[in-house]
Amino acid sequence: GESSPNVVRSLLDKAALIDLANFAGVTTPETVVFSSDEPCDPAKLSLPAIVKPAVRRSYSAASATVPRLRVCMQRADLHAAIQGYQQLGCGGVAQSIIPGNDNLLVTNGIAAVDGDIVASFIGRKVRQFPPAFGEAALAESFNSPEVEKASKRLIGKSGFTGIAQVEYKMHDERPVLIEVNPRSWSWNALATASGVNLPSALISALSGESIAPPHQSQSTIRWSFAVKDLMHNGRHGQ
Repeated sequence: GESSPNVVRSLLDKAALIDLANFAGVTTPETVVFSSDEPCDPAKLSLPAIVKPAVRRSYSAASATVPRLRVCMQRADLHAAIQGYQQLGCGGVAQSIIPGNDNLLVTNGIAAVDGDIVASFIGRKVRQFPPAFGEAALAESFNSPEVEKASKRLIGKSGFTGIAQVEYKMHDERPVLIEVNPRSWSWNALATASGVNLPSALISALSGESIAPPHQSQSTIRWSFAVKDLMHNGRHGQ
């Protein structure tokens, strides 16, 4: 019932994820993929842009020297960021930043078996800290059939088994794929509070139980990371 390492890698590796999304017909940001050792010219990439390593190895000795991401406002900064990762032996992706506030960041929490989604929850960030590229400080349940359709295509092509957080940013009312975390995430309790117990649904599916997929409550339910939200409000003088 477990996903193979190659399946998990296709979701974790940001360069591989771009290929998977293209194959599945899921919209991604404007992207330039770079290797650890080949010249890269992102001249056509729209600014501002973000640069990230293909895989963030949190438990490696070198991880302390590898930035999680770099935000680039100028073309020279973009070139320097890519070269900086390459000097550390990292390939990665440079992507144009999708415009809009943090409340356009939408998460589809899913439980899947061999790419078949057996339970689905959608929520969005209301606030995060640090703003723009941080962790959810306040989140709420949300409804988006377009997000569910995109995840169904993406996860279906991946063949993934397990629980995952599929994150999008809405742009012109369309979901644009940001990343996939093939694991549980910090505010997954909101899914359960909204009527979608992802671990329970996954266990039932893996054990062969025939149960109806859980349905998300239509009521808006909120979740708060009180410390992060206090920090967010403090920064903005609220």
